[in-house]
Amino acid sequence: MGFWGEKPWENDAAADYCGKLETKPIFTVIDDGLNSSDVEEQRMAAWLVALLARPVSVFYPLRSKHTKLALFRLKDLRENTDWIEGWKNPAKIRKMIDAEIKVLVAQRKNCETAFGCPFCDNF
Repeated sequence: MGFWGEKPWENDAAADYCGKLETKPIFTVIDDGLNSSDVEEQRMAAWLVALLARPVSVFYPLRSKHTKLALFRLKDLRENTDWIEGWKNPAKIRKMIDAEIKVLVAQRKNCETAFGCPFCDNF
């Protein structure tokens, strides 16, 4: 089937990736996705990190390890011209990725401000 939409979860690879949540802890699944060679798994994992990073006071360990790698993956995906241009509407994909990057950057700044988090600098 492949893709049925442009959102991170609207494709077979992301659906298979999310199926792992039934048998593995969420942070293991996130680590696997962020370190995957499959760009759709990377994107889905980065989206999960952005989703979980929204509450400032929850998932504190997430910010140090996962947000940094998720930001790296999203920036890498955004610059992956071959992957981006393969979409029907590349500008829309870039805009969605930019929104996810914005959430992660804001949360890392909030974490540093609220908690003095030493892991959130130099991102």
